[in-house]
Amino acid sequence: MTGLLTVAVGSLTATGQIPQAIATPVVIYLTKKGVKTWCNSNSSNSNNQ
Repeated sequence: MTGLLTVAVGSLTATGQIPQAIATPVVIYLTKKGVKTWCNSNSSNSNNQ
């Protein structure tokens, strides 16, 4: 799992637009919550606004 987290953080920081200090907790959060759950919760929130 550690290798996967490292790759995910590296992907987010590769463009230089997202600092590693921000990308790391985002990746950890998405890993714990689940990307599919997170994406579904965002789409339902945007429909309510």
